[in-house]
Amino acid sequence: MTEAAEPDEVAPLWHTRLGALRWHTAEQLWFAEVDRVLVRDGQVGVASPADLEPAATFLDWLGVNGELFRTRAVTAMFDYDLVLDYDLAENELASKLVIHSLTVRNGTTQAWLDTGGATTGYLCPIRLDSQHRIIGMGL
Repeated sequence: MTEAAEPDEVAPLWHTRLGALRWHTAEQLWFAEVDRVLVRDGQVGVASPADLEPAATFLDWLGVNGELFRTRAVTAMFDYDLVLDYDLAENELASKLVIHSLTVRNGTTQAWLDTGGATTGYLCPIRLDSQHRIIGMGL
């Protein structure tokens, strides 16, 4: 027997690689559970069904290219002058870098990166296009 849905409850979405996604009204995003090795908070948020495939594709790419992603992100952090510790080597920062959370909206991926306190903020936002190229960093 199934329970009746609450009047404001939205039925989950399903994606073959992301699995079930649940709607979060306050965030206005659909959330899927993902491997915490890839994303520390264990979720990816997508704004619409059109963002499901870009989210899955980015996670697939990240699983294979995590080191490349971290290297590019650290280079951008130095380029954007977001690193507080000027004695910190890029490879040392890359080894600390963790994706804290991840959202995909209108085909653009935004990741909040935990740098272990090495940047000007606790978490550093980074935006990527559909080819996983960095198109923006910082607030």
